[in-house]
Amino acid sequence: MTEQPTSRTYDTRTNSAVLASTRFAPYRHLPGIVDVPKRELRMLDRFLAYAEGAGIIDPDPEDFLSFAKEVSSKRALLDLRLAFGKFLPNDSAIRETLQDSIRRQTPRSRRCDCRGHEEIVQARHFEPYRDLPGFDGIPIEELRVFDRFLLFAEAEGIEIPTPDDFLRFSEDTKSTRRLRALETALLRILPDNPAVVLTLRDAIRRKAPPKATPKPRSERPSEFSIPRMELPTAWLETLARLERGEDETAPLAESTLKSMEEVLRAYAGTLTAADWPVALSTTGVRLHDEALRDRGARPATLLTATTRLHQFAVRHGEPADLVEALRLHRKALRRATKGVIKLKEARLEALPDLKRTWMLAEDLLLRSRTASTRALRNRFRNEAFVIAFWTLIPMRLADGRLVWGTDIWRDGDHYRIDVTTQKCEVPLRGRLHKRLTPFFDAVLLQGVDPAYLPEMYDLAVEHGRYLLRDVDGRALAAKYPSSVWRAHMGTGAHISRTRIHSELGRLGPEGVEAALALCAQADFATRKDYQSSRVQEALIERGQEMVDGLFEDVADEILSVF
Repeated sequence: MTEQPTSRTYDTRTNSAVLASTRFAPYRHLPGIVDVPKRELRMLDRFLAYAEGAGIIDPDPEDFLSFAKEVSSKRALLDLRLAFGKFLPNDSAIRETLQDSIRRQTPRSRRCDCRGHEEIVQARHFEPYRDLPGFDGIPIEELRVFDRFLLFAEAEGIEIPTPDDFLRFSEDTKSTRRLRALETALLRILPDNPAVVLTLRDAIRRKAPPKATPKPRSERPSEFSIPRMELPTAWLETLARLERGEDETAPLAESTLKSMEEVLRAYAGTLTAADWPVALSTTGVRLHDEALRDRGARPATLLTATTRLHQFAVRHGEPADLVEALRLHRKALRRATKGVIKLKEARLEALPDLKRTWMLAEDLLLRSRTASTRALRNRFRNEAFVIAFWTLIPMRLADGRLVWGTDIWRDGDHYRIDVTTQKCEVPLRGRLHKRLTPFFDAVLLQGVDPAYLPEMYDLAVEHGRYLLRDVDGRALAAKYPSSVWRAHMGTGAHISRTRIHSELGRLGPEGVEAALALCAQADFATRKDYQSSRVQEALIERGQEMVDGLFEDVADEILSVF
């Protein structure tokens, strides 16, 4: 006996045809209705037809569940949720009712709370919160989690919750969803409270699964260089010795060693391409110079390459005549660079002046207080600090990952810095200008009410926190300041060092000395041998005062907000 196929009716109408029906007349004008996908729109049409036939005007959870049973689809309510989400606001009653229906249909926990907003807030433990701004705007899902937490805190005798308390509250689930829902509720009524901004976020961070460890970045391939491991073995041994700090001549900074390695790889690449033995020689240097010029290298690039080759030759123990030839070639290239406009000087000309730079920093700080999301507020706060701080204290990036209580200290209404730079081991120590105080306060508070400034400072020092952190509290990369300057100024943060020398240099020898102090530079050669730390601190403070004098044109109304 042959089984007869079951007849099924398929809806093949287009979205336009569905929306043209009279059932959609009340919704056709709503923004977002045209964005409802085809399947979900057809399911919405079926529900409207079902409600019309059953005389349903204000559906309750039972109505939705009956509809799902009627159409024999496990996805019916999920399709309706997506459809309503396209054109109805988050707090619409029908969306909350639908969410309750979905929870009843497939309960995900041992507890299913079906109470409405009015019923929940009548509980006694909500009395301290009912009159707070934003309380009525807490979404129903987050309100239910808030209710559960208040009952938990009352049962456990918790008055001031700790991260461990929040973790115990959510210990029956692996997800951070419950804690994030609680955070959403608390941010509505206590937006600047440390219990939310710090304690709860710490619990969320601890509960979240660890992020996958990023794979080590492979050495960037270069068209003109060879990999490090293909360098001559003797060169590799010398590089390794220098990187360990075993330098009888004069220890080189990490950045200089990195540059030296890159030059050696490029030099070896040139010789390999020319089928010439890879070794330091006057012929090899000539070939490399010609290759760089053919690629359009500027005189400063040739000088840097020769300088690194000369430095390496000295430390590698090359013959004296070769070392001398490299020294003379380096001297000749230095003369050739005179009169050539450096790229950084051209970039300096295109840089906003000090007044506009400072106004940009202040504008970013103001935006950090009003931005719509926590991530944006954190971003603007960090960017404001980077623009302001590097304008007055143009540090090298290697020294810029500042830590509370180690590099930066709070001193009344000022802040102090105490850093020994990595490149020249020159101390950068002294009181920072009061103009920087609002920016330091902002990155210290992290959105918490200013009334908690002393407590936030103590916490930051106790835990050794970095000044610049992402929205989850992780330290930002050392190159972050340059990315900020590049985004707003068109060039990296290194240009701030050139500008401070340019601006203060116009003020004469005193300005030059102050600029050297602000940049933590050891030139003139013998200065650091004869100047005491007190003189250095005085120069740093004087340098900031001199820069302050250049801000006199900034409008008073801009400064008054601080």
